Amino acid sequence: LLALADELRDSGAEVEAVVGDVSLVDDARRMIQTAVDRYGRLDVLVANAGIIPLGDILESTVEVWDQVMAVDGRGMWLTCKAALPALRESAGSIVNISSMAAVEPNPNVAYKVTKTAVVALTENLAVFNAELAAPLAFVSITFAQILVDPCGRTPTGASEDSFAAAWDDP
Repeated sequence: LLALADELRDSGAEVEAVVGDVSLVDDARRMIQTAVDRYGRLDVLVANAGIIPLGDILESTVEVWDQVMAVDGRGMWLTCKAALPALRESAGSIVNISSMAAVEPNPNVAYKVTKTAVVALTENLAVFNAELAAPLAFVSITFAQILVDPCGRTPTGASEDSFAAAWDDP
């Protein structure tokens, strides 16, 4: 992360890199506070941290389950929780990144459960802040889908060829 930040700075970009673990309360708070301290306000939170373990319910372990819940679930919640006061002050926005795994069959059980939780969290944030007339611009969810990983595997088990054929079929 720090090497990427240096590379971006070298190309003229303004970058503030914060190394941390979104599943830890202090790290999530520090990440948000660093942005507020550096820029004077927070205008948008894009919550995109996550891990994608492969494995169905029989293949998955308790350790994998806990790790995915910590990063993809707790991390999303902690980051939104930490950012919400600053976003209310600036009438900012939250964009939570989920996955098509939340709404389609997916054998990777821990991942699917956390991405479904992102949908519920985002809905809760949108409704809760609307009812309070909080000055958030919007709370949104974006569904991302990884079609093929570097090993040629797909989240749904379909082959790369089947995805290529789907793109060619009007």
